[in-house]
Amino acid sequence: QLGQLREIPVRFDHTSLALGQYVLLCVANGAALQLVVWSLAADVSPGFLSLMSANALAWLVGFFAVFAPGGVVIRESCLAGLLVAWMPLPQAVLIAVVWRVVQVVAEVVCLLVVLVADDLLNMRNVHSPQTGCAS
Repeated sequence: QLGQLREIPVRFDHTSLALGQYVLLCVANGAALQLVVWSLAADVSPGFLSLMSANALAWLVGFFAVFAPGGVVIRESCLAGLLVAWMPLPQAVLIAVVWRVVQVVAEVVCLLVVLVADDLLNMRNVHSPQTGCAS
């Protein structure tokens, strides 16, 4: 069965584009985390590259923690543990938890936008007059 995978053509140009877009997403996540840090810890400045790296590492640790669905608690613990280099533990934990909430809310908003847009498109298609001749 797995031998059939060799027959599937791989479009490396599309794969490279996907990789580039994901790198941009990681940069955007780092910028969003920076905003969360600024909103909750204005007196500290870990630096953008440090935050982006900490976020990426925490995400990877949570991803590979197969015993924890979605890396819940693992990702936050890792991020807080890394942030302790710049701030007290309670502040780092608060930032890690708020950062998870921000991510979940953003994902729910995106899901709702897609569902509403899909419903609107389906309603438009149902109510639009049929064109063409009947055979």
